[in-house]
Amino acid sequence: PEKKDVYKISFVGFIFTTGIIILGCVRPLPPSAQIIFVSNMDSATRANEIYSMDENGGNITQITYSHYRHEIIGIDKTKRYIIATRVGNDTNPPAGLGNEDRKSLWILDLETGDERRLTEPANNAEGNSFSPNGEWIVFEKPMHYAGENGDAGIWHIFKIHSDGSSLVDLSKNGDHTDMAEYFPSFSGDGEHIVFSARYGSSNPADVQINVFAMDANGGDVRKLTDMNTVEEFGVWIE
Repeated sequence: PEKKDVYKISFVGFIFTTGIIILGCVRPLPPSAQIIFVSNMDSATRANEIYSMDENGGNITQITYSHYRHEIIGIDKTKRYIIATRVGNDTNPPAGLGNEDRKSLWILDLETGDERRLTEPANNAEGNSFSPNGEWIVFEKPMHYAGENGDAGIWHIFKIHSDGSSLVDLSKNGDHTDMAEYFPSFSGDGEHIVFSARYGSSNPADVQINVFAMDANGGDVRKLTDMNTVEEFGVWIE
């Protein structure tokens, strides 16, 4: 294992010093990087790769070279790791879903070039928030579909260690298992998580969408908005 790690680091360095591009590689962030985003600018397909740029939109640099479509992305405080939702090509998609049932969560090491999948594609997981200490990642995934919550189904929020261990169903832990919960985000101290939720009958006209908060273990759930309008995609301001 030690020999393999040394070889991989040197192999990634070889790729980006020679200009040879091979799928499955992650490039380190350049010193100019201040923003990361996704684009298909260098692809003739639906693939959206991850790029960086400076605050003025300059120094655009491609970071990933893959066959995936990247969607939701986030980066840890050390700027070493990117968490990314990747969508693969589904050769047998369910009607109406396209590739949407092929999402998986990946962690990309910008220092070594290592890519590690944290969830299986069939789990349809999405997430982009690290805990402040980088130990945990929070994400959502669908659990059941029978038209619940205005035809959205039931979604749970999970957390997982950045090495792929210790998966925890926070919705189950906190006994809030019947909503469609999504877009979780850690607080600056890592003690709480804000998230959005759709809940109600199967009739979309009866559904409510609000912002909630819970502790980092899924308990102490509080509804933060209740204005009979749509409130969602809450993010903690550190």
